[in-house]
Amino acid sequence: WPRGVVTVWLGPFVCAQVLVLVFHVSLVLAVRDGTGAIIEGSEDDVNRGMWVAAVRRNPNEFDPQLAWEVHEFGQIPT
Repeated sequence: WPRGVVTVWLGPFVCAQVLVLVFHVSLVLAVRDGTGAIIEGSEDDVNRGMWVAAVRRNPNEFDPQLAWEVHEFGQIPT
C-alpha cells in the first residue's frame, strides 16, 4: 500500500482505503466587537492544536476527482 493509506475493516465483505491527514495549527483566541476592540482573549494568547481528517475512497464513484469523501474530522486535545 502507498505510504499514509490504511486499510480499514468495516464489517463483513467491506474493506476501504483510508487516508489520514494530520494538521498542526497555531490558534489565536481573540473575539472582537464591531469597532475592532478585543472583548475576549488576547492577540498574544497563542495556543497550539492538532486536527485530524480521515478520508476514504467511495468504491461506487468512478470519477477519480470525486472518489474521496470525508469519513472523520476532528480536533485532538493537546
